[in-house]
Amino acid sequence: MKLKNRFSPLGLACCGQEDQDGNFYQLVHLLSRHNSVLEDWIKNINNRPYKVNYMSKDSQNEFIQLLGDCVQHENLCEIKEASYYSIMADSSIDSIRQDMLSIFIRFVNKNDEPEECFVSINKKNIIVSLIALFTTLYIIILTA
Repeated sequence: MKLKNRFSPLGLACCGQEDQDGNFYQLVHLLSRHNSVLEDWIKNINNRPYKVNYMSKDSQNEFIQLLGDCVQHENLCEIKEASYYSIMADSSIDSIRQDMLSIFIRFVNKNDEPEECFVSINKKNIIVSLIALFTTLYIIILTA
């Protein structure tokens, strides 16, 4: 998980076209040269029943989702403690020309400093936009 956490701030992709050519896979193999436990784990992947190794793109996507959920939970806990906040929505066209709606929350933290955090991004259409907006309001107002 700590490896996954390092890719995002650097703007690096985790997965490649194949499981073996992604940054995550390559970095795990590099680190295994200096860690005997990790090295043994990698060497014995083929001897395990079901060949489970947690390095597939599906496992990596699950790790990314778990990290995102943790970050969002921490952000929402901090927002719930705030005295003042506002919800912002903005749309833009992504690289494949789909109109996307982003939702952000700006709030005043414990140190009386303004902060802004990302909440969600969805394809822009009226139903998805309203659901995303009301879900955000529900999470902040009704669960506080």
